[in-house]
Amino acid sequence: MRLDNFQDLGQMFKADKNRKKTEKTEPAMKDGLTPGDDEQGTCEWNHLRLQRKVMVQCWRVIGTISKAKRREDLLPILQRARDVGETTAKDIAEHLYFEANSRRRVAERLLQIAHRYSLLEKGDQGYGLTAAGVAALNKKAVFVPEQGDWAIWVTKDPLFPDRVLKVEPWKEPIAYSESAKKSKQGEASAFDELPSWLRKVKGDLLTTVDSGVVRLDELERKGEKVAGVHADLQLDWRVAENDLRLLGRLEEKDVNSVLKAPDLEPSLVWQQLLEQKGLWGTWDLKLNLLRIAFEDTLEAERNGMQRDIRLDSPRVQGFDRFDNVTVSAPLGALSADDARKWAHWRLRNRINDYATEALYERCCEQAVAPFAEFSPPLPGRDVLAEQAWATRSETPGPQVWYLMAASDWRL
Repeated sequence: MRLDNFQDLGQMFKADKNRKKTEKTEPAMKDGLTPGDDEQGTCEWNHLRLQRKVMVQCWRVIGTISKAKRREDLLPILQRARDVGETTAKDIAEHLYFEANSRRRVAERLLQIAHRYSLLEKGDQGYGLTAAGVAALNKKAVFVPEQGDWAIWVTKDPLFPDRVLKVEPWKEPIAYSESAKKSKQGEASAFDELPSWLRKVKGDLLTTVDSGVVRLDELERKGEKVAGVHADLQLDWRVAENDLRLLGRLEEKDVNSVLKAPDLEPSLVWQQLLEQKGLWGTWDLKLNLLRIAFEDTLEAERNGMQRDIRLDSPRVQGFDRFDNVTVSAPLGALSADDARKWAHWRLRNRINDYATEALYERCCEQAVAPFAEFSPPLPGRDVLAEQAWATRSETPGPQVWYLMAASDWRL
């Protein structure tokens, strides 16, 4: 059928007028649609972002804890011990203080302090460096042990292997309502065994959230678990960027600490998450997209060539579960037949104006662009116009008129 009377022409313009009247003002969807990365819980597959809340405990313990301090008087002593293997008070006085006799007593006292801090150990010929002394030189700081009553904030989150978040001397009264209440009522404090995972970090150098470095030298086996901890912390792992951060607040102080990210290939993390959704078998490793049948797609997915995959409590082996996240992944046709159907649908969907030869050619290029590997054939404009007219509904839509008018008038 051709447009050969004014009635058909009137219907065409009426349909076009109605379309423009009801047309939404929001921008048209584009190929390669990418949701905003700043939307919480949403990311693209190749910029995978996993997050979760960090559970924090606070323990009141008695023990010896060493904190890193810059001791300008001790570092040269340690450096001398490294240079010569073993050093003595006479050697220090001669080579560091340039006065073998009058400065010898000062050198002896500093050697004893370094020995007490476990930075030096006595040998046959003098004092030699310990492992702690080597660490002190490398960090340009000396770990000074302090015996006392401590508040230690800890977590057993597997992404925070140091376990210790913050260490401070215990203050009375502590700023926790429950502890203060117990103190006022004269109740006996309840002491519990310290967690085994906390005792395991004994002797390790631990970096706290305020960038301080501490070492837990000795802790009593039992401590008091403090109630009412003020912590709102979240781990933010940008997998592809190998970037892991601890963000939030701890005891009314802001926290923004860079942590060591897991030594995992991003592709292996992505594989684990897709396996949990039963989708790994459909992932094309070469083109990095999900293979899918045309009939299994939604309209928005056919246009944007993207699928939003909701991951509920995704788990990475060895690092526990994370918050729900929606990941946008690219789509591809499952077969040549799916590519043909998909491209045909995309072509029809793009005809939103009179289908001149130039416009039709552009629409064809856009329709087949995602399926270059299959090179799906598309009908010519006149053929598509005939098909559209033959399958029209009782009230033909604007696309039918756009095709028919351009075909009839050879636009």
